[in-house]
Amino acid sequence: MKQLLTALILIGLVGSLSSFGNLADPERLGGAMATPGSCDRESSWRYCDDNDVLNGYWSWDGWIPGYVDWQTWFRPAPIYSIGAAVYYNPGLMDATAEWRGLSLSGYEGGVALMGCGDIGKDVWLKPPGGDWEGPYLVVDCARRGDIYGCVFHRREVVEVDYRTARRWGFLGKWRLDGVEVSKVNPHELVGATPTDYVSWWLDAARFTDRRRDRVIYWSPDEWDINGARMRFPVNPSGDPQEVAIEERGQYVIH
Repeated sequence: MKQLLTALILIGLVGSLSSFGNLADPERLGGAMATPGSCDRESSWRYCDDNDVLNGYWSWDGWIPGYVDWQTWFRPAPIYSIGAAVYYNPGLMDATAEWRGLSLSGYEGGVALMGCGDIGKDVWLKPPGGDWEGPYLVVDCARRGDIYGCVFHRREVVEVDYRTARRWGFLGKWRLDGVEVSKVNPHELVGATPTDYVSWWLDAARFTDRRRDRVIYWSPDEWDINGARMRFPVNPSGDPQEVAIEERGQYVIH
């Protein structure tokens, strides 16, 4: 019986770990999208997995309908937003900051926002029923293949370090809802209403038919994407295509 239970657990883990398959004949809508149909997971049937992320795939969180374009992946968060928080394991946020060449001296700690365009920016956080804390430094972002699941399935707006999660009292819990994130000093938010991050992000999310983009990070907040040197604005417009592109030595908004 013990061997049988072990085998069943391993089968379940293998099914869960398969995160890049999808339907063989997807319905494509305006980019690359698909519907899961009768597949409860990729490993259920051979036709559920065509080893192609562009038309959708299964992740730990559930069905992902397509592969987001790099603009969606990098899109900075609104100035003031609200959503759920999850947390990093002990020491991981500090190690990430060090790996990126970012110093957390003078900060409450490091955080991860969903869009990579926010790395290197300051933010302030407010847990539900609590006071504003900060500044924190954005040192990480969601992986491209994970960002849709983080936002849609987990309802995330921020990932905090272990110390902050312990202080807020949600260690051992899946997530903490109702966390507010500000990219300006909260004293400037008098009378402001936070943007629902999940709705805002999903409204602008776009999928791509391009399998790969060349992305190189330059500390603290610059990127080389497909040969163009870029910085991203603290306050994005409603257009997810807005990026600052180096042109003749100057950064200009396109």
